[in-house]
Amino acid sequence: MKQVDPLHIAALLITFALFLGYNVSLKKQQLQEAKQEYKKLEMMAIDLAALKKIYANKNKTQSAINRILRQPSLKTASITKKITKNAMVLQSKKIGVVQLNSLFGKLFNSSYNIKQFTIKRIDDDTASLTLEIAL
Repeated sequence: MKQVDPLHIAALLITFALFLGYNVSLKKQQLQEAKQEYKKLEMMAIDLAALKKIYANKNKTQSAINRILRQPSLKTASITKKITKNAMVLQSKKIGVVQLNSLFGKLFNSSYNIKQFTIKRIDDDTASLTLEIAL
């Protein structure tokens, strides 16, 4: 029988140790990348949860629009409101500039999901308005 040279065993063990070290460093790098991806996804989930909290509450949106439309400055604008399953449509065939500015100030300074917005100028002081807000 031939004997196994101890140098061959040592070289094999060193090669095996280097291979394991390389694999461990690759796994550490993959773990770091996975942690970074997780942090990105976690931040995105927080952002989506905040957006859902703002936009997904139908009752809050309806009550806020109703509160805006009950203001004394908008009562003379004759704004009609139609509520469908997924949207609220506000229409006015003739709305004054002051009333329009008041409505825009209230709508655009709040968080509403506006799906469609149409405004047509009738003359210098009036316009027609169609506004669809998602519920």
